Amino acid sequence: MADILATHGGWRLALFAAAVLLYLLIHAARLPFVAVARVLAGLLRGLDTRLSAAITPPVTRAGGSSHA
Repeated sequence: MADILATHGGWRLALFAAAVLLYLLIHAARLPFVAVARVLAGLLRGLDTRLSAAITPPVTRAGGSSHA
């Protein structure tokens, strides 16, 4: 780290550290939104399954045979 500090200077090292910190903060800030989106997607998938099952009539095979 000392050689990087000597080569590029303290300000550039501080700016790089600030950029990394900003990236991590933005990533952490979006995590709750991602979690909510996944929960909502799961709820909508379950609702879609239930509504489809309630609306569509049961499937019957032609000929009345229950064998495959």
